[in-house]
Amino acid sequence: MANLSKSDRQVDIKRVLTLLRNIDAKKRTTDDYGIIIKSLLNAGHLSAVEIICDEAIEQGVEINAWFLALKIAFQCSRWQDLSYIWSQGHIEVSQLPSILDSVSDPANSVTSFLEFLEGLSATSSDLELSSRLIDVVFTSDVIMSEIAVETVLSLTQRSSNLGFLNQEHYIYAIATSLRIETRPSKVMALVLYRNFRWHLSTCKPSKQLLQQLLESLASIKTHHGVQYLLDEFACFHGNPSIEAYKTALSAFSRSGEVSKTQETFDKLVELYGTSSKNPRVDHKTPRTPRWVLPLLHAHARLGDYPAAEREFHKIPHIYKVHQSRSCWNALISAHANARNHYGAFKVFRRMHRKGINPDWYTYGTMMGLCAKLGDIENTIALCRMAEKRQGRMPTAIMDTVVEVYCRNQRLEEAERVAETCLAFALSGSRTRMWNVLLWSHAFRADLDSVSRIHNRMKQAGIEFDEMTYAALMLCFVIVGRTNSARRLLRGLQRGRRIQATEFHYTLVLYGFVKEDNRDMIYLTYKEIEERFGNPGMSARLLLMRSALGRDILVRTPQTDNPADPGYRLSLSEDLLFQAVLDFDQRQFANKYPRPGTSSLPKHEAFPSVFYEPVLKAYGSEGMHFRAEQLLKEYAKDMDSAIASDQSTVSPSLRFLSVLMEVYSHADKFETVQNCWELALQKAANIIKRIPLSQSPIDESPLSIPENVTEVSTDDISQYGSSFHSSTEDPTLLAFERLSRSPVRGLSESTSDNLPESSFEGWSASSSHQDLASNPEDHDMGYLPYPEEESIISSQRFILSRHFSLYMRSVGKVGQASKLPELVEDYQKRGFAMTSENWLTYVRTLAASNAESEQLMAFSTFERIFMPYFPGWRRLARGVQFKPQGVPGTLDLLDKRPRGEHKDTLGKKAVRFWSKVNPTWMYPTYNVMIFLAATLKDFRDRSLTEGRQQLDTLSSVAPLTLEAIELMPHLREKFQGILLRNQVEQGDLSPLRRRKYVWTGGVLGVGGKQRSEQPPEEYEAQLETSLLGSDIPSADQAPSQGLSQTAGTDDDEPEGRIEDTEGTLEPRDEHDIEIETLLRSRSRELGIDPVQEEETLDGR
Repeated sequence: MANLSKSDRQVDIKRVLTLLRNIDAKKRTTDDYGIIIKSLLNAGHLSAVEIICDEAIEQGVEINAWFLALKIAFQCSRWQDLSYIWSQGHIEVSQLPSILDSVSDPANSVTSFLEFLEGLSATSSDLELSSRLIDVVFTSDVIMSEIAVETVLSLTQRSSNLGFLNQEHYIYAIATSLRIETRPSKVMALVLYRNFRWHLSTCKPSKQLLQQLLESLASIKTHHGVQYLLDEFACFHGNPSIEAYKTALSAFSRSGEVSKTQETFDKLVELYGTSSKNPRVDHKTPRTPRWVLPLLHAHARLGDYPAAEREFHKIPHIYKVHQSRSCWNALISAHANARNHYGAFKVFRRMHRKGINPDWYTYGTMMGLCAKLGDIENTIALCRMAEKRQGRMPTAIMDTVVEVYCRNQRLEEAERVAETCLAFALSGSRTRMWNVLLWSHAFRADLDSVSRIHNRMKQAGIEFDEMTYAALMLCFVIVGRTNSARRLLRGLQRGRRIQATEFHYTLVLYGFVKEDNRDMIYLTYKEIEERFGNPGMSARLLLMRSALGRDILVRTPQTDNPADPGYRLSLSEDLLFQAVLDFDQRQFANKYPRPGTSSLPKHEAFPSVFYEPVLKAYGSEGMHFRAEQLLKEYAKDMDSAIASDQSTVSPSLRFLSVLMEVYSHADKFETVQNCWELALQKAANIIKRIPLSQSPIDESPLSIPENVTEVSTDDISQYGSSFHSSTEDPTLLAFERLSRSPVRGLSESTSDNLPESSFEGWSASSSHQDLASNPEDHDMGYLPYPEEESIISSQRFILSRHFSLYMRSVGKVGQASKLPELVEDYQKRGFAMTSENWLTYVRTLAASNAESEQLMAFSTFERIFMPYFPGWRRLARGVQFKPQGVPGTLDLLDKRPRGEHKDTLGKKAVRFWSKVNPTWMYPTYNVMIFLAATLKDFRDRSLTEGRQQLDTLSSVAPLTLEAIELMPHLREKFQGILLRNQVEQGDLSPLRRRKYVWTGGVLGVGGKQRSEQPPEEYEAQLETSLLGSDIPSADQAPSQGLSQTAGTDDDEPEGRIEDTEGTLEPRDEHDIEIETLLRSRSRELGIDPVQEEETLDGR
């Protein structure tokens, strides 16, 4: 039957019918009908199919032949036959879903059918079938979860062209998209709503629909589109409802939109607030503290605790409602996000004094703050307090316990806690808990442990999220496999397993910066701009790091004079000023890590982190005049930051270390010492644990009087100012003294002294920091030694960089004799010496001219480092003995085969592990050469003073002297200058090796391997294109693609609403654009572009 059905001859068709009739009607199978109907339809014998179907009905065959024919016609895209079969009226509407389920891409099949009808005069039967098919597509969770936005827009456009599109279709599609509960589906719901307003501009959306859309935007933590929906509310229903305003407030506050949160709150109170009967209160007030809560959270997310305190004290005095527990929690969160642990504990105790019992959120916030500090004791103590509460404990409480163990490198204990929690009846997801473990192993480049934890999560049924995969990407990046991380991210995004965030892109960018792959840096950063609009702080810092390397590399002594006041690192400075200009504080409202910023809060990060790399480069290159000019610019930016939003600006320990380095290069010891004292004061408040049982801080109430009953609206600013002037931060007072100290500028000209304005910003903002440190220690000269048990062990190394710089500066001014006393004092204050600290100590003492200090250098080196001396052959190559606990995957950093070097670490692995474990002691080649130069001085003095000093040295450091005697003669810089008195010469420029480049970046469509374009041309593009203004914004590019799908501007109805604010986030628009390009490429070239990329980009 199958063979005869394919024939064009009428006689063969009759034979087919005869063969089918010869089969007993009761014994005919679905396959019998399926084979013959499919063959007949493909051969164009629709009339024969009709005969078979009619006979099946007449003979009472149980098989629905008409339904089978319709199904086969749909599968084979026989649209004319489909239209005819449906018109016969033998198919029920309820059977259509199974027909769509029979094809792999039902949405595209329906689109093709509508396209076919557009070229004909569609009958009422055709339109009915089309409408029913659209209903099935739009109500199916499976179809709508896999459909592309381009396909949905095409379906609605063609339905509109055919004239059967109605409001009900959109309601079905939007409701299904919201029901799926994924970010792409919620974005598609908003796109569908905008399309609905375009096609059916006269239809009125319901309040319920608008409220559902608002709630979906709030759930994905975006503010884009919220104001648009509020305007839609006002357009069709007078004013937005209370619930609509509350949802909008939540969305704005989660995004850090302080101004929009305040504006929406004011409208809510104006429309629905309570009017007071008190004649002294001339304004409406909120009905409940819940209305004020988003305002507090908006400031809390940004770590702006002064603003949060102001709003908090308005609650009883201005807003006339009580300060609920949620409001107290938001205030604690504001201090916690600002790393103001003293302020957080102070609010926590005030809560207790007010008789407000903490809830799970309170304990979770406090434990999270302690966990980030690495304070195990307080974290466990708070956990025990939380256990006394009734009800199921949230998993987030135990997350912090795992985190605090990980921050103290006690990973086995952390894993035991996580395993134990699997058996507990905790509420909430355990994903974050195991992600913390994954990240801790990823930071150690321990691929084996990451893989083991990953598999354990699978076994336990723990759901993976974007941070789970980010940990895998970080591991790849650290071991030098950035392209593997890039391909992993592309696969996850294309497979809709996660949505690629800027944090994922930043990890990829970090890998390319490490590899110095400038082509991929350029492509990746450009893609970040296209996808996210305004790149965040981490991405800009990485680009500046790459630009600095290029600026310094292209500078040649013959063409550029560092002492020339007009000389500057042009590209780096331009990127710096552009970053400051484009800074958006809303990036601090999200919970993603910010690589390269030390997770500093806003008031410590901006604008200092942008200036740090350029200042360090100028200092190390000897361009002191330009460094001074840059500090003046920094002072202006800092003053602007304070004046613009009246927020807090505070010097971070990181920035103080940069200042110390800059001034150390400029030989300004007095300023270095002042910076050191300030850093010591600031660190003393961080390293000391705050006991829960006994408060070390002032518990007096803040300046807002408790007995105030009536306050007018005009007094709001007065409350803000009285709060700010309550106390002063000793750290900032110290910096004010530093600004007044008689310090000359970095240049030698007296007319170019460093202006006091560079420090005035911190002095002016000192009143903002009343809770930032312990008020007991206001005097800079009084820093009592803390007790050992009060020290947070994970914070012992926060001054290691500062102390090395300070010791180096002390040695430069000929005060090396003070170093032993300084080290003793440093350790008594609770800080620990790292290997780098001891090496600096030895090197500084060895460079001294005093015999006693030189002897001390040898004895210290003998005691601390000689037990780990690996031999000259290894030491000259940077190889060290492998300490215990080092992952075997560290060999990948130096591209060494795993397992072949079980006892040693390569040069890159040594540098990496010294950051993971600062207490690991290992000698370095450079310091031993300095000791060899000092030994040369001993021998020179022995010619005139005798051998007594040499004999003493031999008794103090016999192993060190023996090793120096065996030192090989190497033709390298350190031996040449220090031992053979050669003239120092500049380093040779490294050879640029071509690196692997995929022109598609991360998610770009149609990428290829590196073109023949030389690297110099890419660098020229980097300098001109990244700083140019001709790059289209992320809002513009995707919208062009969407407009082409929806129709031209000429086709837009008059009722279309125009709005200036984008209703979609740039990354959502970018996803839609990329998906559209992939499908377009697939149609045009007839290939699977994703599979093509996997094949071409398979290195």
